[in-house]
Amino acid sequence: KQSESFTNNRLAFLYSFSFIGIAVSAPGIATLFYTVFSAVTEPSTAILDSSPESWQDPAASGLTMLILGGTIWGYLQIKYLSKAEMNEPNTLSMKRIYYTGIIGIGLLIAVAALSTFIFVVLRDVLAADFGYETVRSIRIPVSILLAFAVIVPYHWLLQRTERQQIETDSSTETIRPQKSVTILAPPNSSFFIAQLEDDLGYPVTSVNWADSGAIDLELDIENTVSAADAISGSNGDNVIIIPEPGGLRVYSYD
Repeated sequence: KQSESFTNNRLAFLYSFSFIGIAVSAPGIATLFYTVFSAVTEPSTAILDSSPESWQDPAASGLTMLILGGTIWGYLQIKYLSKAEMNEPNTLSMKRIYYTGIIGIGLLIAVAALSTFIFVVLRDVLAADFGYETVRSIRIPVSILLAFAVIVPYHWLLQRTERQQIETDSSTETIRPQKSVTILAPPNSSFFIAQLEDDLGYPVTSVNWADSGAIDLELDIENTVSAADAISGSNGDNVIIIPEPGGLRVYSYD
């Protein structure tokens, strides 16, 4: 698929409405599960005596929320969010907030529903009163847990898959041709050298710069990526790096 770049404002808009789609769909899924659960657990005599509206209204409201929220979420995912460039920093931060919100809120709601379920069951078991009323009391928490089982694990797996894909792409992108690299290192440059080796994927040789002016030079760790790119793009198999005020000079030779 073709990737697209989006601005921060547009990504925030898209992920916000995608979250709204999930927030609308989740109660719809829970309502549908509740309707089915009620029909299964209700005695046949109660079903015959009840009016059609007793199940038609919840089913219709659940389907309405599911269709509305699912349409919003599905349209945004297929049309825009699935095409967002995964490795861009703004996309990564928005995805992290989006997944954290869905999974975090979902877990909180699921814990509350599970606590209610356990409390009702234990209460009636200890009172030797486990029966039809117990089943009626746990319909809502069970329906919420089933909705949780549909939404949260899917997004957790999606987040995990995307994270693995990003790690695979990053490892592929950082494979660089190994060269013999020597850096004329001023004092206090160990962190810069360590980060440069990490970006290159192989060790470099450092020699202490003994001239008096070297102490005034400070290597910026933010420049290691550009230095690694310059080393990889140089023509020679041997490279020497000479720091200077404001940057680095990269020379190569055979």
